[in-house]
Amino acid sequence: MRTKIMPTIACGLLLAAGAERPVHAGDVKVGPDTVRLDPDVRFGRLANGFTYYIRRSLRPAKRIEMRLVVKAGTMQQDKDQVEYAHLVEHIVANHVAGDRGTIWDWVPSWGGRLGSDFTAQTLSDRTVFKLNIPAGRADLFSDALAIQRGWAQGAAPGAKDLGRERKAVLAEILRSNNHQARMLDQTLPGITPYYDRWDVRQKAIEQSDDAPALRFHRDWYRPDTQAIIIVGDIDPVAVEAQVRQVFGDMRTGARKRAREAKPAPVPVRDGFRLITDPEQKEVQLRWLGLRRRETVSDVAGLRRELLLKLVDNMYRQRHLRIEERDDPLLAQSGSDVSTVHFARRYPGKLAGVESIFVLFPEQIKEGIDAGLAIRRAVMADGFQQAELDKAREELSRELLAEASAPADRPPASPALAARLAEHFVTGLPVPAWPDHERLYRGLLSAITLADVNKAAREGLSLPNREMLLVAPSGLAAAMPSEAQIRSWIDEAARKPATPFTLRPSAAEMTTNIVLPDYAGTPIVTEFKETGLTRVVIPENGVTIILKPDRDLAKPDIRKGKVHILATRLIGAEEWRGDAYLNARQAGSLAYAGGVGGLTQFDLDALLKDRRIWSAPEIDEDRTQYMSGGPIEELNMIMQLAYGHFTEANRSEDAFRGRMKAVKAYHSTAAVKDPNAIFGDRMSSLVYRYAAERPERNAGNLDRIRYDEALKSYRHAMGNAAEFLFTVEGRFTPSDIIPTLTRYLSRLPSAGPDKLFSFKRPYQLRHDPIAETIYAGEGVNAMVGLVFAGPLAIRLEQISKVRALRSIMEARLLDRLREKEGGTYTVNFTADVSISAGEYDSRIYFECKAADVERLVAAAMDEVRKISAEGVTTAELASAAALEARHLQDMDKKFYYWADELTLRYVVNAGQDRAFEPLTYDPVTAADVQALARQLLVPEKLQRYVRLPESSRPK
Repeated sequence: MRTKIMPTIACGLLLAAGAERPVHAGDVKVGPDTVRLDPDVRFGRLANGFTYYIRRSLRPAKRIEMRLVVKAGTMQQDKDQVEYAHLVEHIVANHVAGDRGTIWDWVPSWGGRLGSDFTAQTLSDRTVFKLNIPAGRADLFSDALAIQRGWAQGAAPGAKDLGRERKAVLAEILRSNNHQARMLDQTLPGITPYYDRWDVRQKAIEQSDDAPALRFHRDWYRPDTQAIIIVGDIDPVAVEAQVRQVFGDMRTGARKRAREAKPAPVPVRDGFRLITDPEQKEVQLRWLGLRRRETVSDVAGLRRELLLKLVDNMYRQRHLRIEERDDPLLAQSGSDVSTVHFARRYPGKLAGVESIFVLFPEQIKEGIDAGLAIRRAVMADGFQQAELDKAREELSRELLAEASAPADRPPASPALAARLAEHFVTGLPVPAWPDHERLYRGLLSAITLADVNKAAREGLSLPNREMLLVAPSGLAAAMPSEAQIRSWIDEAARKPATPFTLRPSAAEMTTNIVLPDYAGTPIVTEFKETGLTRVVIPENGVTIILKPDRDLAKPDIRKGKVHILATRLIGAEEWRGDAYLNARQAGSLAYAGGVGGLTQFDLDALLKDRRIWSAPEIDEDRTQYMSGGPIEELNMIMQLAYGHFTEANRSEDAFRGRMKAVKAYHSTAAVKDPNAIFGDRMSSLVYRYAAERPERNAGNLDRIRYDEALKSYRHAMGNAAEFLFTVEGRFTPSDIIPTLTRYLSRLPSAGPDKLFSFKRPYQLRHDPIAETIYAGEGVNAMVGLVFAGPLAIRLEQISKVRALRSIMEARLLDRLREKEGGTYTVNFTADVSISAGEYDSRIYFECKAADVERLVAAAMDEVRKISAEGVTTAELASAAALEARHLQDMDKKFYYWADELTLRYVVNAGQDRAFEPLTYDPVTAADVQALARQLLVPEKLQRYVRLPESSRPK
C-alpha cells in the first residue's frame, strides 16, 4: 500500500544517538532541553548499524506489535525511480522464508487478518512493514522474526517477482485514479516537487526496466537505515537476545547513500488557480500560506506544535458558530467543512496555513465574506480567554486521554510502536507516560492568550499565498474570475470587525423534560453465563438489555462512556414511492427540529461540549436510535432519548436549512463517480424493490414533504416495545436501572407483536443476469459477481458461513492477485438474511478492461473448484483460527453486541434463549463444501461489469 502525503506526526523530543552497542534509554545522557526516552524501552544499535526498540506492554494482553521500519520512502527515489519505493515494498512484503508459503498464506494460518495484522506501507520518508501476532507462541514469534529478517535483508528481487508485483502495483494505481487523486494532481505539484502525478506513476511502473528497483533495494534496504520495533506481552531481555542473534549478521553493504533529501523550496508567489473536476461536489475557496516546516527537536518545538493545535481548535469553533443559522452561508459536504488548518504539512519539509470556505454556488460572495469575517475579528480583537480555556481543556483531554481511567491512559502497543517508529525516522522520542503528562500539562498551562493571538495573526498573515478556487467542471464557466474574488476580499477587508460573542456554556444547558422516578417494579433477569441483565418494564413492555464489561482488568475501550442503541428491525421498507423517500429523510429532519426545548444548534453545542451523541435514523431495514456519552451524563442522555422518541418538532426554517444543505451535497453540478454509477445500476437490478424505493438524489429531493416525513418518523418511533434497547459500558446494572426506567417507562407502546410476526419478503433477485455499465474514463473496469437465492439457516450455523467466506476470499486473492495478476485486491462476501431466508454472495474486484474476461473466468474456476473438490485441511485450520479470533474480538467492537442481541431477540421472539450462550456448530470440510454448493451456484450468476465510456459500442 502506498500513501504519498506526509502524515501528521505525534510530537516528541530529540534523544541523543546510541552507540554501536546495546544502549538502554536510562543510560543516555540528555541535555536540559530534551526529554529522556521511556526507560522501559530497550533501545540498541548493533555493530552493523541495525537499530531495535523493545518494550513490554500489556495493552492489550497476549498480543505483540512488530514493525520493521526502513528509513527510505518516495523522497529517497531517484528521478528514474518514481513509484519504485512502492514496488520494492510489494516485493519485500511477499518474501517469506522457508516453507511458510506466501505472506498471504502465512498470516491466515495462525488466525491473522490481512490488512490489520499484516500491512505494508510506503510513505514519503519511510517504508513500514507491520505484524500483530498473538503472544505466548514461541514458534510463531520465531517465524515472525525470521520473516522480518527476510524483509530487512533476504528478499532477492528477481524478474518473476518484479513482473508479478508490477501488475499488483499498477492495479493499485489504476484503482486510485479517482476524484481525490485528480484533485491532488492539480494541486500539489504547484506546492512541492515531492509529489508525483497519477499518470507519471502509471507510466513509470509500466516500464520494463528492473535496474532502478534493484538499485533502490540495494541502496536503502541496509542495516543502518532499518529498525525493528517490538512492543507487547513479551520478556524484553529474552527478545533482545533473539533480535541480536537474528539481525546481527546482516551485511552492511558497500554503498551508503546519504538519506537526507533536499527540502522543497518555498513557493514565492501570490497565485491563483481554478481547479475543476467532473466529480467535484461543491465549490470551495482554499487559501494557502506556505512556510518552511521546522523540525520538532526540543521543548520549544513541542510548545510550537501545541500552540498551533490550540489555534486550530479555537478557529474551528468560530467557524462552527457562523454555521448556526437555518439559512447557512457556508455549506458542508461530508468531511469537507469550512475551517482553517494552522499546521498543514506537505512533503519536502513544507508547512502552512490553509483556509477552506465551502461555498454555495449561488452565494459565493456571501460565503467568502462570512469566512473572512472570522479572520477580521481574530486579526482585530484576537481570541478570548474563555476560548483558550476551552481549547486547552479539549486538547488536554485528547493528548492525555483524560476520559480514560488512569491505568488506560498510556498508549496501547500499536500506538506506542508508531511513536517509536517516529523516533527512529525523525528523532522524535517517546518519554515515559508520567513524563509525557507532566510535560504536556506544563506546556499547555504556560501558553497564554497573547501567545495564541500572536500565532494566529502570524499564520493568517503568511506571505507566499496560493489561492485555489475548486469547482465542479460543469460550473467552471460560471465561476467568478480572480479579479472578482480579489475585489470581494478587498471589500471585505475594509469592513469593520464584528466583535465575537461567546455562546453560553453547554455545561449548564438543560432540556424541558422533567419526569418523576419510575414507581413500578421492573422485571429483572440475570443471565450469568453471558453476563447480561434483561430489564422488562411491565407497563409498556419495553425491553432493555444491559451488557456491562465483565473483565475489569482489560482496558475500557469506551473510555468511561456508555453506549446505547435502540433497534427496531423494521425500517423504511414499510413505505413505497415518495413515502419511502420521506421516511429515509425523516430522522435528519426530526433532529433539525430540535428536542426537549433545545434548537438543533443548542443540541449540537450540548452534544459536543458534553461529549454526548444522539441520533435517530430510519434506514432501509431497521429503525435505530444511537446515543451515549460519559456515564455521569446518563440522565441527560436519557432525557434526549425520551425526547427523540416522543417529539417530532416542526420548524419551517430548520426544514429549509436542512434541505438546502442536503441538496448542495447531492448537487447535480457534479458527475457521479463511475463506481457509484456502477453501484446504483447494480443495486437497481439486484434488489427486487429498487423501483419502489427512490434514490435520495438531487432530482428526487424536491419530492420530500415535511409533514409526511415527520408523520413517518412518529410511526417508526411510536411503539417503543418494537425496539430492543441495549446498553454497554463499564457500570453496575443496579446503578443505572433507575435512570433508564424513569424515561423508558413513559415511552408510548403497543406491544412487540408486529416485530415478532414481521416476515421480510425476498429482497434480492435470484435469477441470472449479465449487465454491462459504461461509465468513467481511463482503462479500469469494475466487476461484481453476485449469487443469490433462498436459504433457511439457523443462527448456530453462521460459523459455517464465516468459514466459507475466509477460505474463498483467500483463494480468490491468491488466484487473481498472485497467480493471474492484474488486480490489487479481491473482496468476497457471503451473507445470509435469516429474516428474509435468503443468501447473498458476492465477488468484487477492479482490473484493466482488457483483463475482465480472463479474471472473471479465473474467479468462476475457483467457484467451481471449491464446490467440486472441497477444501484442504490447512484451509480449514486457517478458517478455525480466524473464527477463534472473531469470537475473541467481539467485545472489542462498538455496538457489535447491540446488533447481535437484537437479531437473536427477534429470531427467538423475545424468549430467554436469545440471551443465553450461543454455541456455534462445529465446521467440517464437508460442511464448507456443501455450503459452497448452495451459495455459489454458477447457473445463478449475476454478472455486472463497469467498462470505460470509451468501450461503449458505437
